[in-house]
Amino acid sequence: MNTSVTFSASGSLVSFDEADFSGCKVGFDDATFSGSAVRFTRAVFSGGRVSFDDAVFSGGTVGFDDATFSGGDVSFHGATFPGGSVDFQSVASWDSPPHFDDMVLTAPPTGLLLPSPDIVRPS
Repeated sequence: MNTSVTFSASGSLVSFDEADFSGCKVGFDDATFSGSAVRFTRAVFSGGRVSFDDAVFSGGTVGFDDATFSGGDVSFHGATFPGGSVDFQSVASWDSPPHFDDMVLTAPPTGLLLPSPDIVRPS
């Protein structure tokens, strides 16, 4: 399954709770996350491709509480974080973490909240 999403959320709650992205392709490329709460609680990222490439996180919170990253390809290449937060601190599994630009991982921006080092595995 290939799905392209034109996404702009402002001032609302968008829930992808318990979504299973296994074996599918979903693109949030160039999406704008501004002033919203977007949840991927207990979502499963295994065997598919989910892309947040060039997305802008300029307000609100995108949370991945209890999400499982156990395979597949999740990417945030070119994503910027000028005021919003993307929270991975409470993921259930980080065995196959999302891909970020090298500079983002070297000096994570304030809004990018990565899991504690004890859950992080080398990619």
